[in-house]
Amino acid sequence: MKSRLLLVIDVQAGFINDGTRHVVPRIESLLREHASVPVAFTRFVNSRDSSFVRFQQWKKMLGRKSIAIVPELRRRAVCVFDKCNYSGTTPEFMAHLRQHGIRTVYLCGLDTDGCVLATAFALFDHGIRPVILLPYCASSSAKDHHRHACAVMKRSFGSALVLGDRRSVTQALTSPDGGT
Repeated sequence: MKSRLLLVIDVQAGFINDGTRHVVPRIESLLREHASVPVAFTRFVNSRDSSFVRFQQWKKMLGRKSIAIVPELRRRAVCVFDKCNYSGTTPEFMAHLRQHGIRTVYLCGLDTDGCVLATAFALFDHGIRPVILLPYCASSSAKDHHRHACAVMKRSFGSALVLGDRRSVTQALTSPDGGT
């Protein structure tokens, strides 16, 4: 079996709204149904001198309550990598992948058009196989942003790396070879 990891990206209180709320119970179910797959989380932590504040004047996700992993998933958030940018491929996270021989990372979480997309491209560029679990992703800004990001990922990574339905996700996560 290839060494693999399920990465839950930025499912935090400050990103939960009407456009994202539906994925929380889906991810909770995914984690329960595939408890044997190792899991890690990313947590976006903004700061007053970040690129988000300096270049976009985006001052959200600065407080402790907004950056908290949602309560439904917190119990599984044992391995958490803080980040201050779009991509989850921090030096600490990449060292974790190397240390554990992880060659495939399954991605779910928020926002499809931002951090999920950036993490997928960065993993790909590092030679790590990103598999995007679309039924377990959403965008806090708009449903159109999610849909457009899905189209970009399907074009960029192909259908083998972008799983669009729960059945294909289950098949990949239960397959001895990781769905390859």
